[in-house]
Amino acid sequence: MKTKNILLPLLFLWILLILGACGATKNTTKTVDQQESKKHHVFPKNWEGVWKGRLYIYKATGLVSEIDMQLRILPTAIDSVWTWNIIYGEITDDNRPYELIPIQSQQGHYIIDEKNGILLDVYFQNETLYSRFEVADNDIFITYTLLEDELIFRVVSGSKKPIRSTGGDASKEIPLVLAYPISTTQEARLKLEK
Repeated sequence: MKTKNILLPLLFLWILLILGACGATKNTTKTVDQQESKKHHVFPKNWEGVWKGRLYIYKATGLVSEIDMQLRILPTAIDSVWTWNIIYGEITDDNRPYELIPIQSQQGHYIIDEKNGILLDVYFQNETLYSRFEVADNDIFITYTLLEDELIFRVVSGSKKPIRSTGGDASKEIPLVLAYPISTTQEARLKLEK
């Protein structure tokens, strides 16, 4: 009888410890989620600075060109507006003094104002800024991704005219799928200037 009396409280204590450990894991996960959410809400503030690196341009045959690149993300005199100043080569070569303006920042929606009548809608999700647009019969897809101490800039472009159309069998519920060519890709790994 004494063994039963001792085992029952020990079993109860063991269950409490297990439940407490599960609860601690759940709280830790919540804290990580909250930190990720907090990171999202400080964009573009946590991207501020002068980012520099080398831009590489590729076609199917390989590397076709490379050039120095800068991206200057700095606050402006206007609240909630940042510079999005892209410089290719030297500052006097190809200087694009764009601005980043929030539209619905809680939903990650911004625009890049090219200051010439062109507005590009961009979307921030998971530490990446995405942009997709069409110009001169080409589809352009651009990403900016912050990975630790690097800002990775990527561009994928190609004709908006499909090269293949497959599927499309309504009787078998197979949707029409259009495939598009990719002609050029670009990549730069930019480091924050200190």
